[in-house]
Amino acid sequence: MASDYLGLDIGSFNVKFAQIKSRSFSKHRFISFAISSIKDGAGKDRIIEAIKTGYKQLNTNNRKVNISVSGLNIITRYMTLPRIKESDLRRALEFELEKFSPYKREDMIIDYSILTSLPGDRILILLVASDKNFIQDRIALVKEAGLEPQSVNIDALALTETFKALPNQPKGLIALLDIGYRLTKLIIIENNIPYFSRDIEIGEYNVIESIAKRMGIKPEEAKKIAYQNEKSEILDKVLIYDIGNFSTELSLSFQYCERTLDKKVEQILITGGGSNIGILVESLKKISNIKSVDFLNIAEGFKFASSLEPVQLKQKSLLLAIAIGLAL
Repeated sequence: MASDYLGLDIGSFNVKFAQIKSRSFSKHRFISFAISSIKDGAGKDRIIEAIKTGYKQLNTNNRKVNISVSGLNIITRYMTLPRIKESDLRRALEFELEKFSPYKREDMIIDYSILTSLPGDRILILLVASDKNFIQDRIALVKEAGLEPQSVNIDALALTETFKALPNQPKGLIALLDIGYRLTKLIIIENNIPYFSRDIEIGEYNVIESIAKRMGIKPEEAKKIAYQNEKSEILDKVLIYDIGNFSTELSLSFQYCERTLDKKVEQILITGGGSNIGILVESLKKISNIKSVDFLNIAEGFKFASSLEPVQLKQKSLLLAIAIGLAL
């Protein structure tokens, strides 16, 4: 069921809007979307300008939006606890938070979600904490753009919602990977339940910058080379020496999940602007135990209100996974 709100995903390079409508005469959910680039860096004024531009493109009167956050200002912990009263649970979570949070309690916003029940009368919980100023600044920015924030989620859960809405889901432990401009979001999910998530500070930007430095060319030229997906000695060096820790960080996360869940991640579904960079995808295929790397096919679950050709639409849809999850 679609919500009455727009999904707004504010990235490092662009902002993405999604609006979902269900029609009584059709089983499909229809998506209207807009993507607007953040020009000349990600300063506050430029982000507000991009939000206003994207909202205008969407051609709607609805100003209520759900937004999400990610990055170093967000702390997430997946925890297994006995099933206890809600008041006792909140106290227990705040006690746990004090062990690893760099912030004082009064400087944090804390929330949690009970993800699923486990054997032995236990529950799996996602605990989320953030610097209060970071969240307040994001809400103020969206308001300054003329919109009305209704909720603040984290990117990982928004991406999970999009995955849950798709038919023909693969079985087993799946890694969802949203490869953004500067940040990659990883979620490990099984039967629609997320068991692990983290943000990795590697994305499109790192590949483009590495190619530009090694070849002595401008970033615009390096970006074209990154997306050509042709093998070369330069790209091999970028993969091995410059972004090798991308697959290393993923491998460590998969190994952690194997130890804690006693299951192996064997399939990766990718989305995001960086999912078309061949050397990043190739690095994923080389990770131990990975049997397949495929695109997250959003078109399976939605119809897009767009006149774009299918190939162009597929490219655009790769940017919309988080915005769609926020609009659901």
